[in-house]
Amino acid sequence: MTSSSGVSAPSSRKRRPATVALAPGAYGSFRWEEIEAVWTKARNALRAGGGKGDYLLGKFPIGSLSQDWATVGFVDDLIKTYSIDTILAHHHGEAHQDHVAAQRIATSAARRHVDRLWLWESVIYTHRNVHPFNPQMYVPVSRESFDGKTKILEAYLAAGLLEPLEVEAQRHLARYRGAEMHRDYAEAFEVVWGVHDG
Repeated sequence: MTSSSGVSAPSSRKRRPATVALAPGAYGSFRWEEIEAVWTKARNALRAGGGKGDYLLGKFPIGSLSQDWATVGFVDDLIKTYSIDTILAHHHGEAHQDHVAAQRIATSAARRHVDRLWLWESVIYTHRNVHPFNPQMYVPVSRESFDGKTKILEAYLAAGLLEPLEVEAQRHLARYRGAEMHRDYAEAFEVVWGVHDG
């Protein structure tokens, strides 16, 4: 996921990936135009890296995102439109209210047509709760991919949308998860469910 409140759906079986932000609005004292400028930089960086995914934006209220008929229906329609078979969502134990709602929305929408639901680890919100993140699956990340991700995080940092320690923590977490698997960098996920056909 590339945004504050959303789900990310990687592709398999020649499907087109989509990254979804559920809540576009102002963030704290930031105007939507400021956020959109950074989000556009992130989309352009991902496309420059050869990504073929779509980057979609819902119109749900930031700060008060809720799991309801409209939000679940929005994601359910995207699952059908894009033939999504895998969803990456926030961890259910996060301390951010929109992130918890986004995870619930993703789970509800994914329950009928999605083969895999994985929860990712955020560097500052996942570990501030009594529901610990339990890494079950690791995905190695190349140095080039990690450098690209760092550039995107630094764009958010430069705009004041991330804290300096948050970006630095992301570097350390990727190295730590990589070291666990004897790789330079990795990301870890909790597997809610996973169906793999032959």
